[in-house]
Amino acid sequence: MTIFGIAPARIAAVLLILITLRFGSSRLGVTLALCLGFALGLAGQDTMFLLGAYGFSALLAALFDRFASLGCAGAFVLSMGFFSVAANLGHLSVCTFVESAVAGVLLLLLPAAWGDRCTAFFENGADIAPEGSLRQSLVLRLRFAASAMASVSDNVREVREKIDRINGKRGLPPDPEKSDMRMVAADQFYSISDMLSDLAFEFDQAECFDAKTAGKLRRLLGESEIYPKNISVILDKFDRMRVEIACDDPAPGLSSPVLQARISKTCGRSLEAGQVTRYGSESLLTFNEKPLYCLSVGYAQYAAEGRLCGDTVKVARDGRGHQILIISDGMGRGSRAALDGAMGAGLLSRLLSAGFGFDAALKVVNSALLVKSNEESLATLDCACVDLFTGRCAFYKAGAPRSYVLRHGRLTRCELASMPAGILRGITFAKRTAVLGAGDTVVLLSDGITDADAVGLEALLCRFQSQDQQELADTVLAYAKAHTPADRRDDMSVIVARLLPN
Repeated sequence: MTIFGIAPARIAAVLLILITLRFGSSRLGVTLALCLGFALGLAGQDTMFLLGAYGFSALLAALFDRFASLGCAGAFVLSMGFFSVAANLGHLSVCTFVESAVAGVLLLLLPAAWGDRCTAFFENGADIAPEGSLRQSLVLRLRFAASAMASVSDNVREVREKIDRINGKRGLPPDPEKSDMRMVAADQFYSISDMLSDLAFEFDQAECFDAKTAGKLRRLLGESEIYPKNISVILDKFDRMRVEIACDDPAPGLSSPVLQARISKTCGRSLEAGQVTRYGSESLLTFNEKPLYCLSVGYAQYAAEGRLCGDTVKVARDGRGHQILIISDGMGRGSRAALDGAMGAGLLSRLLSAGFGFDAALKVVNSALLVKSNEESLATLDCACVDLFTGRCAFYKAGAPRSYVLRHGRLTRCELASMPAGILRGITFAKRTAVLGAGDTVVLLSDGITDADAVGLEALLCRFQSQDQQELADTVLAYAKAHTPADRRDDMSVIVARLLPN
């Protein structure tokens, strides 16, 4: 049936091809174009050219799919115009071009909600969930590897004890330095075992790896001439999404706000700005689902001796919705204390950012400080890990002084007894948790500040009215300096973090 030579069937066929190209896949769209062109071409001798016209036009439209519906429809219509002129069939050529143009306009007028339905239709059943046996196999292998490393540590410990017994029977004097080095080596194997266990736990917590969305992201990045080595879209048991894109360093274009907004739209989630972690010549770009809260952070420091402060302040993200605050206080003052503090905070923040747990990270830091030099080398570690989805705050202390939680003018003290890193083997964090609400404030302090007038400091925190975290940090530092004699001042550091709705 035709209306003034224009066939509604051909309009519907072209519209179906365009919808498949735009919301489905290029391969399916071109295949459909060839099939419909062949079917409609059999209707008459003059319409056989539709077989080649539809197929080539669909192929050309697929190349311009990156320009959304306008590019896809425009390329198809222009190609059909070329074939219509080349066919030189008079009124039929004009009608064929008009039919393609009408279908292109209909595609442009298609409501966004209908486009989403079309996308969902073409993606139905396309999800490949490798999280079953593959994930469990990976978790099992990691756990076996962790057990193997723990066994190696036990063997190193047994060898040390046997060597000490043999030397004792031979009357040889003990060598404390070599014995300590063997014990540190055993602790390092235990640290690796704990790290592997942390990785196994993380994979076990992942509900699924969304291969469908990862494929869509690869296609999106390909349109911008970005070809990553690997893309992982991970959903945890709380249905929180994390996107990890591994690529060469530097990866041009990935920092574009426009591209990052398109990545969020493709994932169907509100994602935070990407965070880049560099490993040698490669980069890992991580997008996390936007949490309910964010932290507004301010900090202040004072160097008691020279220009180098023995305290190190770090603020890190672990890529899983947690923000971590760290103060590391090296022993003493000056450059040596600065080295110990920077080493402790730097190692800890990098390990936590890579996804390892606090206990495993502390073992590595402790071993590194033990073997750093023949002289005594230690550092306190004061950490607060805030879950930005739930507001749960976990305090981890290794030789660190008290911290505070300020809630509606009321002050809660967090004071835990623990040993600093680098002084003894086998130290652990002292831990405590608190649940924060919007507007609550966490205050971390080094001992240079807590050694000042404690009662006055707590009164200052309670009566402070400003919402500016940096102003509070500066005020606390100024108070500690004013209430500590100049000859007794130690390095001072303070971190103030306020939980706010995101």
